[in-house]
Amino acid sequence: MKNKDIIFWTDIEGLPEIEPVTLSQNFIPEWFQKAPSFHSNQPGTLNRAGDGGTIKICPSFGDYFKMGYVVSLWCDLYIDFENEAEWQWRVPNNKYNFDLHPSWQYKDHLTEEAKKNIALILKAYCPWKVKTPKGVSLLQLPMTYHHDSRFSVMPGVIRTDLVHWINQQLIIYKKGETFIPKGTPLAMYVPMGRENYNFIVRQATKEDSRREEISYNHLKSKFLGGYKNMKRYFDK
Repeated sequence: MKNKDIIFWTDIEGLPEIEPVTLSQNFIPEWFQKAPSFHSNQPGTLNRAGDGGTIKICPSFGDYFKMGYVVSLWCDLYIDFENEAEWQWRVPNNKYNFDLHPSWQYKDHLTEEAKKNIALILKAYCPWKVKTPKGVSLLQLPMTYHHDSRFSVMPGVIRTDLVHWINQQLIIYKKGETFIPKGTPLAMYVPMGRENYNFIVRQATKEDSRREEISYNHLKSKFLGGYKNMKRYFDK
């Protein structure tokens, strides 16, 4: 692919400096950064002292946190909700707009148990637009590992090479007053090539077993760094 530019733009003067879209690696959760790499005398992946590895050393999390871009809330947002006939939202700047995502569009079709976790769904008219190369979509993901007790953004796929709006749907968890300050990370966007793949389900072959054994031996040959060695081996 020659064109690899992913472009976020806005009509709001100064917003790229005031509250820019940034790399997702800038939003690694604080709890993850503070977590120890090993826990004393626990089974699993061990260091030289015999301590077990925690989630901190799992390579899948490091790769996940670095794979996209984060759009943060561009202004303070206040919501007061009792029901769809009695609710309001306020922001400090009338350039920004939000609206109700009516229950008949999504919430009404859920199980009663699922509905308990949704007070309302708020549609944001996001000031950011996006353009991706031909054949590339953006996967919209909630900030799952931030564990925000107020809201989450609904996941979805947007063909941003054709449609450039990314108007997030925010699931607000509780009735009453909710305040979300400017700068709160809303959603992560991950580029996805729209390619066709051959889907195969089969019994393991000798080559499958050999590759699996090589991967395992790379991972388990070192207390630390086995994953990087494995990647170097298979990337040759």
